[in-house]
Amino acid sequence: CRSEGRTKFAYDANMAAKLDQIDAATTTASVTYHLPAEPLREAVTTYYLVKVTGPGTVWDQIFPEWPNFRIILSGGWEANFPGEPRQPVPKVGISGALERALWAGGSEGVMVGVGLMPQGWPRLTERPANQFTDRLAPLSEALGSVADELYARLKAADGDAAIYAVLDEVLGALLTERPEAGLGAQAHAALQDPQVQTVADWAGRFGLSSRQLERFSQRYFGLPPKRLLRRQRLLRTLAAMRETPEGTW
Repeated sequence: CRSEGRTKFAYDANMAAKLDQIDAATTTASVTYHLPAEPLREAVTTYYLVKVTGPGTVWDQIFPEWPNFRIILSGGWEANFPGEPRQPVPKVGISGALERALWAGGSEGVMVGVGLMPQGWPRLTERPANQFTDRLAPLSEALGSVADELYARLKAADGDAAIYAVLDEVLGALLTERPEAGLGAQAHAALQDPQVQTVADWAGRFGLSSRQLERFSQRYFGLPPKRLLRRQRLLRTLAAMRETPEGTW
């Protein structure tokens, strides 16, 4: 993490990952996580609230990940991929599957986030996932008018518990049963298996041809199988580095 304006990024005890401290403490940020309602847990990994206080800008690096909804209730955020200019983060936005790391910076305010499971994509939207890959886009592109309803209700919510209740209600109403979600869950589980090294290995785990997996992966995961396998290897390496005691690598 890094800072502008003598900023410190301080996470609370709920943070799962170890993060670096930044400079002196005129500005702080906290992140808290909350599980969605039970019916949503096969589609949504977690809800999270990012609260920034103070006059500076808090910066954090977001590693490759699955899609996220992000709703900025106050303050402002901007982001950039390495080597590219900064761009405003949409107030009611979605980031698709990320193949590259992303720097994001926010000013004083509150942002609500929703992390999606890859198998959650077909249960919440009919749009092809590859239309959002490595993009920051308005959430309305994926959810239509529901995005505006969600923003209005979150803005009116009184407190964290009310925010989580709104998310449960609005996303729960969107949730559909789709056969693609079951196949997505199988594909996601196989992707995480270190023994799966090639596209043929991956496709063979659940009875698809390599060409069928290519179409499915683009449509619902947002990336071709080869690139997802490469991304998964990178994430395993990053996880191993985080778990290795400092000074041993």
